[in-house]
Amino acid sequence: GGKLLKELRTPDFKKYGVSDITLAFDKEFKNLNDPACRTYRKKLIDKCLKYRGLANFYYIFDEHNLLQQKDSPIDRGVEVYEKLMRKRIKIN
Repeated sequence: GGKLLKELRTPDFKKYGVSDITLAFDKEFKNLNDPACRTYRKKLIDKCLKYRGLANFYYIFDEHNLLQQKDSPIDRGVEVYEKLMRKRIKIN
């Protein structure tokens, strides 16, 4: 994940007027008790922290098991995606 972020140079965020970025990766765990859950969340936070200060960074994290493992946030339809976006987590 994060290929697009690697392709963008950090000055591009301001150049193109980007103020908010939300990471929306495929779900990599089965449930909140899955050990992979902690690893997945740490990966999302670390990616957000890497670019902190260049834009407002958020990440989508499925705390209510709306997605299956390996689903992207849009795979279950627009309604689920919009719920996840409303609950996205901001990194300060």
